[in-house]
Amino acid sequence: MYLPTRDGINKPASFVTNFVKGNFVDQFRPYTRLFDFDMAKPFKGALFRLPLRTEELARQSNLRNKSYHDLEIRRLLNKFQVEAFRGYLLRKQLPKTHLQFLQDLIREGFFGSNKGFLMDQSTLVKHYYNYWPTDIGEGMLYTYYRDFYNIATQSGDVFYTRSNGGQWVSYQEAVFEDETLFSYCGIKQELSKIINNILIERGINVVELPHRIMKSFSMRLQVTPKLVRDTIRHDNKAIVEKMEMNVFIAFFEYLLKDKAFAELDGFTILPLMDMSFGTFRAGQIEYYIADKAAIALFPNLSSSFVDLGKISKSITIALTTATATKALNVKKLDNVDFAKLVSKMLSPEDGGNESNINDDWLRNIWDYLVATTSIDMAAFENMPILPTIGPKGILVSLNRKLPLLYEDGRQSIINAILTKIGTHLRSSEFIEILRQLPIYPAYASSSTVVFKPAKDCYLLPRDLPVFSGWFGMTILCNDHTDPKFAAKIGIPELSLLEHLRDNVLPLLQIPPSVAEYPTFLCKVLSYVEKSPRLCLILLQHRIIPSNEWPNCRLFRASELYDDTHPVFASVFAGAGKFVDSN
Repeated sequence: MYLPTRDGINKPASFVTNFVKGNFVDQFRPYTRLFDFDMAKPFKGALFRLPLRTEELARQSNLRNKSYHDLEIRRLLNKFQVEAFRGYLLRKQLPKTHLQFLQDLIREGFFGSNKGFLMDQSTLVKHYYNYWPTDIGEGMLYTYYRDFYNIATQSGDVFYTRSNGGQWVSYQEAVFEDETLFSYCGIKQELSKIINNILIERGINVVELPHRIMKSFSMRLQVTPKLVRDTIRHDNKAIVEKMEMNVFIAFFEYLLKDKAFAELDGFTILPLMDMSFGTFRAGQIEYYIADKAAIALFPNLSSSFVDLGKISKSITIALTTATATKALNVKKLDNVDFAKLVSKMLSPEDGGNESNINDDWLRNIWDYLVATTSIDMAAFENMPILPTIGPKGILVSLNRKLPLLYEDGRQSIINAILTKIGTHLRSSEFIEILRQLPIYPAYASSSTVVFKPAKDCYLLPRDLPVFSGWFGMTILCNDHTDPKFAAKIGIPELSLLEHLRDNVLPLLQIPPSVAEYPTFLCKVLSYVEKSPRLCLILLQHRIIPSNEWPNCRLFRASELYDDTHPVFASVFAGAGKFVDSN
């Protein structure tokens, strides 16, 4: 016999499944254990028969020694009915009633206008969402909460958006905020507000919900980098120009978040070294990502370089990937690109500027080429980057076919460059050519380096540091030029006495203030023991700084005292008469 309902006999009963199963665990166990039976879904058939476990049956049962009296069975059946009614209210009626209440609030104008209210519109909307239920972890209230939100997705206009002056829209029309930007403080919160405002100003129905409510809609349509890109593709420049740097960086990172680089086509958002913004396009490379040293070599091509100070490391990494390089007109500067830019720098018709082609620029170019061992010098052989002593501004190109320099494996700096392109010295006339080329880095003073022809230079004694030079005389240090190469092309070497007599002692009439002088003097004094003549010359001149250095006073050696001697230290204290201990 089936368990009967109140309105008839031999008809299947309807129970609140979990309640029945929980109260007759022992009798349901065979079904759940053997057949993996679950009463959460409708079923047909008899699972058990009345009466439920009686005292007699309990004594005979091997499952559990428990009995149910008639009154207890009646109480349980009454409880089934009460719980079934409560479940019906929570699952079927209250969610609909709750949502109808919210729609009535909107329809009656309580939240549609702020007229007559002391609160502004945004505050009224926040109060409106306070009437929405909060997530309940389990139990019947969770069923109510779940059913309410399911009904909300199918009901009328219950979501507020500031778009088009403020309006109520349905779930299907709403675009919810990007959950990854949810934050109660910091740059993410500011970025989320900016993105929402950008979209709302362009007619997108962005709905700004409390996070506790928004997370209840698992299948929602929300803001994405693609939506933002598609919305502002043709007017993004005006937007990014107004952003502060930290917001701009966060915004740029957001647009790159899904790595859909091809969709950035048309965006004017790439900060450049000339303070402008570059436009992303497919096709030929227009912009380069390079370090400061490389960028400094192209002062009039700043519009071709990305300003790394205005983008983050993650943006730099993203833009230098193979995928980004293939899709966009920006890439990391390589040796091939470097050669193209040097050529462009030297060509006025391509934007070159002769005012930037000077000794400093040539020196920096050569330094870069020497330091970059992987570069192919063949790319530069037809570029005019070799200075001459001809008319001002005349540069000649390197040419692999011309007989140039060969130096027994002991190359100078310029040799190293020429050797890279396979050049050789074939006759003595080319030595004279090399003597006339202004390609040798020489010191006009301790702080000034210029490129000069060999015939105008002198070579310092080995290991002697540069201190200064007489006006019109330029000197080469041995650490810059191989002495055998210098002798080969006829650069004269000064002796220590000649250098002191002609270049140093005349300048000491006005005491020097440069920091290089003490180092130079210590090196000169190291030669005194081997050269009595040098010692005699030094004794005749004021060359020794006192302990008042750097106050620029110099003395003869006989005019100073040793402050480690007690008598001298006492008598001449504060007189500036002690040898500088440094």
